[in-house]
Amino acid sequence: MYERHPQGISVFVVERNAPGLSVRKAEETMGLDASPTNEIVFDNCIVPKDNLMEQLH
Repeated sequence: MYERHPQGISVFVVERNAPGLSVRKAEETMGLDASPTNEIVFDNCIVPKDNLMEQLH
């Protein structure tokens, strides 16, 4: 995942079992069977600072 802010973009990793993270059912797409598309919901999801991969400016 990434987050945009005035200083640039931060890239971080969120574990699939993180509290507050939900992955909804796969969406039906036309012609994209090899690329599943799901809605990802962050509801008060706390990500440890150590999960910051890179801060781009």
